Amino acid sequence: PVQVEDAVLTALQKDPANRFATAGALQSALVGDTAPRVRRSISMRYATWGIGVSCVLVIGALTMRTWQSGHHAASRPTPDSAAKRLVLEAEDQAKSRDPAHCKMAIAKFVQATETDSTYAAAWGGLAKTHALCALFGPVDRDPAVEFADAKTASEKTIGLDPASWEAYTTRGMFHLFHAQDFADAQRDFTAAIGIDSTQYEPWLYRAWYYLAMNDIDSAEKSVRHAKELAPTAVPVVRVRLATVLRFNNKLPEAENEVAQVLQTESGNIVAHGEQVQIDVAPGRCDSAASVLGSAPLAATQYNRALVAYYWATCGQAPLAQHFVDSIAKQGPGNYVDHFALAMVYAALRDSNKVFEALNRAVAEHNWALFFLRWHYAFANYRDTPEFLALMKRANVK
Repeated sequence: PVQVEDAVLTALQKDPANRFATAGALQSALVGDTAPRVRRSISMRYATWGIGVSCVLVIGALTMRTWQSGHHAASRPTPDSAAKRLVLEAEDQAKSRDPAHCKMAIAKFVQATETDSTYAAAWGGLAKTHALCALFGPVDRDPAVEFADAKTASEKTIGLDPASWEAYTTRGMFHLFHAQDFADAQRDFTAAIGIDSTQYEPWLYRAWYYLAMNDIDSAEKSVRHAKELAPTAVPVVRVRLATVLRFNNKLPEAENEVAQVLQTESGNIVAHGEQVQIDVAPGRCDSAASVLGSAPLAATQYNRALVAYYWATCGQAPLAQHFVDSIAKQGPGNYVDHFALAMVYAALRDSNKVFEALNRAVAEHNWALFFLRWHYAFANYRDTPEFLALMKRANVK
């Protein structure tokens, strides 16, 4: 009945202030005077039974959620004002996702946790920033260090605030991008969505889980939903939708997503990087050259390798060879993105070096292994026994 549906929806409101204040108020909404009178027949008994069961279930859910909300709120002290200020400053710096701002944001989050060790938002921000800086941070820093720090901080956050969807999302990122424990990644992303399904990040990262599981259609659905939820000020979601569309051989639609981003942010480096990959995969060298000439990419190792891949496939193989040779000359202790290096070797048609680099990438838990099956650079190796064995070692389907 309509009154039952209205009562259920009210009881499930995210904000406790918008729910029923008491069980009595819920009961009145369920069987109040405004409810249509049902004829006293056998249907009356079934209707009464249905409303009674609904009442029991909803009161149980309402009581549990109200208790949890009150329990967590009561157990968390008021954050220190200085720590709150540091968190706001750190969050602003973390938005840039470049090496310099990564270091500054992490330093401020650490200072906030030292100022107030019980402030869950400080630990959660630290966890998320470590994870993002592992992907976009200093080129000479091993992402494994950042991901380990992200996992530690995310678990600290969950201990302080079990209802932190951000902490579950960050820990899922650790399992996805570093440990290649895709089942645990899925559990954490699902937990984050269960806590707050209106946040786009867990839907976005869960798309990469589906890629690792060789389920491109679910990956596309998940990132499309992330796009629906994401604010318009977060264009990276459209770019990542373009990535999945490219993997799913929907290049015109992928290009349209990138174009929509560049209409409003002509200098968006992530969008330009995706456009280059859309161009180099089918060998559209002139278009790729135009993009690289107008908008230099961020100096991550992956993007440097992307430029070298372009050289190798578009008639400038000596430049690409010089790139891989320069990396080979680096001394021990210097971090190398071996997945990115394998891309360039694939473009240079050096199969031995491809597998040498990819085996190193698997041993080092490289961040990009989740899309090993889908990357255009390895299309010629995908069905070989050696490549299939390598994917199995990386837990990729």
